[in-house]
Amino acid sequence: FTSPATISGASSSSFTATNIISNTYYRVLIKSGACNSEYSTVASILPITTYTWAGTTSDAFNVGSNWVLGCVPPSGSNISFTSNPSNVCKLVANYTLGNITITGSTSNHILDLNGFQLSVQGTLSFSGGKLNVQNTNSVLTMMGSSNQTIPSGGLVENTVSNLTINNNNGVTLGGPTVLTRVLTMTTGTLNTNDQLTFRSTATNTAVVGTINYTNAINGKVIVEKFTSAKRSFRLISPSVTTTTSIKDNWQEGVNNTDTTNFNANNTNPNPGYGTHIARDKN
Repeated sequence: FTSPATISGASSSSFTATNIISNTYYRVLIKSGACNSEYSTVASILPITTYTWAGTTSDAFNVGSNWVLGCVPPSGSNISFTSNPSNVCKLVANYTLGNITITGSTSNHILDLNGFQLSVQGTLSFSGGKLNVQNTNSVLTMMGSSNQTIPSGGLVENTVSNLTINNNNGVTLGGPTVLTRVLTMTTGTLNTNDQLTFRSTATNTAVVGTINYTNAINGKVIVEKFTSAKRSFRLISPSVTTTTSIKDNWQEGVNNTDTTNFNANNTNPNPGYGTHIARDKN
């Protein structure tokens, strides 16, 4: 014992220890009246290093029977998944986790934020598994103490609704990532690897919040702007600087040279994207 202490109120024949986060040792003091007291042998409780999701009972994160050892991970815990979970894992409140490891490619190897905030202090390690951050209220917050990576293919449909960067050592995108709501830069740098798209639809356009002088976005991004399918005059301008042409940025890299039979020879490599400009040149 390095600093033994008496547990207040632990005077009955049984005692339940909770929130054990480090190796903890217990012994019992036995005494009766004026007789000499004696200590029992030492019992040790070792904390769980990783909590494993099985989803046996339901998809709720906060149900103990859904976890292999029968207890819900405390805040800051590392979690993993069994090879064949019975249900996806859904948050039921805002939560903070350490390392998240999901190995397996079944439809249940998914941690669904379900409209809540998940703060990640450790690493994301996925081999087939994914985070579902598609709910418009879901927020993925990266808040590690060393550089963190959102792995390639680690998001359902490569989509994150709301992303918060709160890591002085930076966060890196490992693969294509589509933002549909808000990017919040609290601290640190987001390294996009030229893989980030700000999605624009008929109902919403993704935006980036205020960036102060201590934060940065490093790398190229694609910024979309939805316009309805209606032939009319529109005055538009880019919201970011670029060194490439209007043809590359707004015409999907092509132009229609046949002015006599436009409908039959319409060059449209990415239907639903880009615009036609009334000229047969770049």
